Amino acid sequence: MTKAHHHGHFTTSEASAIISEATVQKLKKKKKKKSEKKEKGKATKQQALKRKRGDQQNRHQNDLSKSLSQVSIGSPVKKKMKRQDEQQEDKQKQSSKYLKMPKKLLFRSLRLQLNHPLKKLKERQFILSRLSLWDRQYCLQLDLKLYQYYLSEGKNQKMWPEYLRKLVESDMYVLVGISLNNMLKDLKQSDDRCTADLVLQSRSCPSTMSLSDIDGRLQEFARLHHLDLNRKVNYLMGRFKDEIRENDLASTLFSQALRTEHRQSIRSLMELRDQQMQAYEKLIMFETRILCRALPQSINKLDKLMPPELTAINADPTRSRTAADREAFKQHRKQIVELKRDMLHDKLAHYENIIEENEISYQKELFRFEYELCEEGPTTCALMKRLEAYLDQRTNKRIREILHKETEFRVKLKYPRHHRKSIRTNRQAAISVYPEAIVETSENLFTEPELALLSSSGGPSYIRPNQSFLYKKKKSAQYTQKEYEAITNKVAKDLQEYFHVPSKALEVRRFADELKSIFYQQTGHDLCYVEKYRSKRDIKLVHSIRRKLHQSNHILRVTDKSSVFHVGSTADYERKVLQYQQKTNAYVELSSKPLMETFYKVVHLLNLLRSKNEITQWQLREMMPDMR
Repeated sequence: MTKAHHHGHFTTSEASAIISEATVQKLKKKKKKKSEKKEKGKATKQQALKRKRGDQQNRHQNDLSKSLSQVSIGSPVKKKMKRQDEQQEDKQKQSSKYLKMPKKLLFRSLRLQLNHPLKKLKERQFILSRLSLWDRQYCLQLDLKLYQYYLSEGKNQKMWPEYLRKLVESDMYVLVGISLNNMLKDLKQSDDRCTADLVLQSRSCPSTMSLSDIDGRLQEFARLHHLDLNRKVNYLMGRFKDEIRENDLASTLFSQALRTEHRQSIRSLMELRDQQMQAYEKLIMFETRILCRALPQSINKLDKLMPPELTAINADPTRSRTAADREAFKQHRKQIVELKRDMLHDKLAHYENIIEENEISYQKELFRFEYELCEEGPTTCALMKRLEAYLDQRTNKRIREILHKETEFRVKLKYPRHHRKSIRTNRQAAISVYPEAIVETSENLFTEPELALLSSSGGPSYIRPNQSFLYKKKKSAQYTQKEYEAITNKVAKDLQEYFHVPSKALEVRRFADELKSIFYQQTGHDLCYVEKYRSKRDIKLVHSIRRKLHQSNHILRVTDKSSVFHVGSTADYERKVLQYQQKTNAYVELSSKPLMETFYKVVHLLNLLRSKNEITQWQLREMMPDMR
C-alpha cells in the first residue's frame, strides 16, 4: 500500500470505479422496489376482482330469491340519481357568465341600468351580492316553470318529453316521474333559500338607495342577460306541446287498418317533406351567415384572385399610390365583388330550386294517394283530413325547430366563444360583398366603427334609435308636445274635411287623450342599459365623423346610383362641378340675385288682381308668398 492509501486519498480512476459501483447498487435497489410495488398492485387487483365477483354472485342469488313484487323499481338507480342531484347542485351554484366579466365593465352597465353613480364601496358590494341572488332566483324560476309544465302535461297525457327522457337517461314512465318530482323538490328548496337570502340581505341596504326601485332594475338586468335561456325554455315547452299533438294525430291516423301500400305512401310523403325541410334548414343557415357577415370560406377564397402587387400597394399606407394603381385596384375589386355576389345568388337559387322540386313531388304523391283512396271507398275524406293534419303538424314542428336553431346559430356567429382562425379570416375579409361607403381620401380618416356606421350597418337609410333620450327633460317634453299637437291637428282637420266630423266631437277628444297617454308613456319610461349605451355610442360616432370632415375639409354626399355615402375632398368636388358645367353648358352664373325682385313682382300682381275683383280674398291669402 502506498502513502496515499494510508492517508485516505484515492486516484481519479479508483474514485470513478467506486462511484460507478455505488450507482449500480442504487439502481438495483430501485428496481427491486418497483417490482415489489407491481406485485402488491396485482395482488390487490385480484382481491378486488374476487370481491366483486363474490358480491355479484350474492346479489344474483338475492335477486333470484326475491319475487317480482319485492323488487324495487328505484333501487338500481340510486347512484345515478345521486349523480344527477350533485350535478344539479353544481349548476345552481355556478354564477352566470356576465357576472364573471371585469368589474369595471359590469359596473359601467349597472350605472346605466340603475341610473346611480355607485361611487361608494358599500353600495357596489351590496349591488353585486344582490344581483347574484336575483340572477340565481331568475334561473331557478325558469327551471321551475319548465318542469312544472312537464309534470302537469305529462300526467295528463301519460307521456314525458324527449328532452326530459334524455336528461334522466331512461324511457320508463314511473322512473322519469320520480326523478322529475325530485328535481322539482330540489328546485323549490333552492328557490326558498334564495328568497330567504334576499330578505336577509335587504336589511343591509344603504340609505342612499331605494330597495324597491333597485330590485326592479336588477331583475330587469338579469332578465336581459338571460334572453337565450328564456327563449330556450319557451321553445322546450312548445316542443312538448307539439310532441303531444303529433302523438295524438299519429294514434288516430294509424289506428285504422291501413294496407302496406298505404303505409308506404305515407312513409314516402314523410320522406319528401323531410328532404324539403333539410333544404329549408340549409337555406336559413346560409341566409343567417350572410346577415351576420360570416360568409363560407369557399366564397372568401376568391379574395386571392386579386394580384399580389396591387394587394401589397393597398395594404401599405406608407407607399405612394398613383392614380393608375388606384384605378386598377378599384376595377379588380369590383370584379371580385360581382363574382362573389353571383356565387351567393347561385347558392340561394340552388336551395330554392330544391325546395320547389320537393314541393312539386310532394303534391304529386299526395294527389296520387288521394286518387287511390277514392277508388276504394267512401272513407277517403276522413282519412285524408287526418293525414293532412298529421303531416302539417310534423312540418310546423320541424319549422319551429329550424327557427330555434337559426337563433342559436346567429348568436354563435355574432358572439363566438372561441375566436377561431376561420372566423377571423371571414370577419377580416379584404373584399366585402356588402354595400360600403366610398371613401376617397389619402389617409385613414375614419376608424372601423365610424366606417361601419357609414357603410351597410348604418348608411343613408339608418335612423338612430331613441334620439330623445339624449335631450334634456324639458326639451324632450317640448318636442313631444309639438309632435302630439301636429298629429291631433292633422287628424282633426282630415276628419272634418272628408267625413264632416266636428273638431270638438267626443271621438276626436277621446282619440287625443289616448294619443297623449301613449306619447307620454313611451317617452316617460326609462330605457334599458343596452339602449342607453347604443344611443350614446351612436351620437359619439356621429360627432366624431362631423368633426373629422370639418377639420380635413372633406364633404359627405349620397351617390345617385348605389345610394351609399361618398366622402371626398372639397377641392375635388368643386373641380368635378366645374367639369360638369363646362361639359353640359347647362348652367349660367348670374351676376345678381333676382329673388327679391321676383317676389315683389308676384306680390304686386296679386294685389292688382284683387283690386279688380278677379280673385277672392281667401285666394289672395292662399297664393300670397311668405317673406320668411
